[in-house]
Amino acid sequence: MANNVDLLVSEIGALQDLQRMLEDSRRLRRGDVLPVSASTGADLEGNAPDALGAWVRDRSVVGLSVRHAGLSTLPRALSHLTGLRHLDVTGNSVDSLPASLADLRQIETLFLDDNALHSLPQWIGNLESLRELHADDNPLHSVPSTLAELRHLERLSLCSARLSSIPDEVALLPDLRDLRVRANELSALPRSLWQCHTLSVLDIGENPLGSLPEAIGALTGLRQLYVHSDGLSTLPESLGRLTGLQTLDLGHNELIELPQSFGSLTGLRAYLYLSNNRLTSLPESIGNFVDLRYLNATHNRLTSLPGSIGRMRSLKELRLYNNRIESLPDSFGDLINLAEAHLHDNELTLLPESIGRLAELKELRLSDNRLSGLPESIGRLVALTVLDLRNNRLRALPASLANLQSLRFLDLRANSLVHLPEGMARLPNLEKLDLRWNKLRVVPRWIEALEARGCTVLI
Repeated sequence: MANNVDLLVSEIGALQDLQRMLEDSRRLRRGDVLPVSASTGADLEGNAPDALGAWVRDRSVVGLSVRHAGLSTLPRALSHLTGLRHLDVTGNSVDSLPASLADLRQIETLFLDDNALHSLPQWIGNLESLRELHADDNPLHSVPSTLAELRHLERLSLCSARLSSIPDEVALLPDLRDLRVRANELSALPRSLWQCHTLSVLDIGENPLGSLPEAIGALTGLRQLYVHSDGLSTLPESLGRLTGLQTLDLGHNELIELPQSFGSLTGLRAYLYLSNNRLTSLPESIGNFVDLRYLNATHNRLTSLPGSIGRMRSLKELRLYNNRIESLPDSFGDLINLAEAHLHDNELTLLPESIGRLAELKELRLSDNRLSGLPESIGRLVALTVLDLRNNRLRALPASLANLQSLRFLDLRANSLVHLPEGMARLPNLEKLDLRWNKLRVVPRWIEALEARGCTVLI
């Protein structure tokens, strides 16, 4: 087991006990040794050891990983690893933790995800150096109030743990920055949570909450907020005070409208999810999100977009499919950094000429709309690689389509096309052209040339 790494005698015994368990679980073959390697210290900062192995520094084990090792229990002798800072037992069948682990006073990160733990022990409060505790996917049902004794805890993740409540004391942890309790059975949250001003990340999605209190506006340090699938039909106006938010997930709720204060969330820059609600419109104030890179408002009841959307010039990906959008505003062409536009399954009858200004656009998905034609300006989309026009009402294509020199995939299925522009033969990078279910009178001769150079053509 030494792997040419010097270890304290007491710690060798602990690893030998673990090795015997790993042999019994057939994670290690008889005669194989538990991998042990030297640690520089920097490799423990945000990086777990390999799936199976130990890291050693100054003759002491500082990191131990036994992920997916078939263990049903842990050796009590692990308590002899008094210098242990990182322990990962993810993906086993451990149903309880030996009390001796309470002696691991130096441990900083503890991963217990995907086991069979029915509870966290009261003694977990003894782990005074703990900064991260992960216990997702365990049937915990509840957590001990002694978690509040972990005064240095920065990240607590208890997702999919069948929790129906969280102790008030947990929300008062002085260093808590990241709290994730997604996919539990929480119908309410402790009032003390709204006093946890250190929080930067809060994930309370997939719980039967039904509403959010106005007090949420006090969490002004939040950078990420996830409240998806919480049964929300309204949002508090105080949400607008969370001006530092960079990511906001409101998806899969029952929202009919957004609060007046919504436009105050000018810090949004990473992701905004509004999908799977009942929104009939987006507010003009959405144009305030000038730094936002990703917007998803799919599966709503939108019939139009506000003209202010053109101010969102940092957008790189826009997902608006499965709505009822009939037209795009001319300002759509101002989204000069847009790389992907997913607009399929709407009721679009035409596209604005301004769409040709989207010089960075790589994917344009417009299937299942009511388009009868395309603007000539579409030929200026020099970066476009994917154009999906399936199941529309196109009778002809503009000659400028031949200018799409980067185009790789063109889907024209289920339209009413009777002929194709000759210039399409000159699309140098086209890999697939789908023409099925149209009304072509004659198959152009240049189709054979496309196929000869390796392009797949379906007619």
